[in-house]
Amino acid sequence: MIEFMALACGTVLQVERHALTLPVYGVDPLQGLAQAVDDMEKAMAHFAAEEGETEEDADPLRNLDKLSTPAEFADRLQRLAELYAYLGQHLPVQSETPSYRRHLLFSSIPFVLRADGEPNFQYAVLSATGLASIWSRTANGEFVLTGVVPVSE
Repeated sequence: MIEFMALACGTVLQVERHALTLPVYGVDPLQGLAQAVDDMEKAMAHFAAEEGETEEDADPLRNLDKLSTPAEFADRLQRLAELYAYLGQHLPVQSETPSYRRHLLFSSIPFVLRADGEPNFQYAVLSATGLASIWSRTANGEFVLTGVVPVSE
């Protein structure tokens, strides 16, 4: 299950990681994210076409509630690993480039910090990208990222 969760998170976050590699991201982060989503959709369509499947059938993160046997879960885990590898090849992340590091730094600068009180201890940080990251404080005081949401104007 841990492997499945790691691959699922890596697949979902591939859009954001890919966006940081795009030149447009430095000028307009939301446009960079939109282009990354478009690139991801195209890559998913190619992945599905190569497998002779519809895009919905090729997405291993859909219809998880329909899995009923360990064999079905194992098959889905294998498909997710294949998709993750495919996206890594077709939407590469050059994290060592200066532009990627600049975009990452720019994205992490908080402009607004808000917090709600007890008992949730949730914090929201708005960055230049127009994304708000939601953090919760655990019982032992550590911060855990619990969500990332776009902020509409």
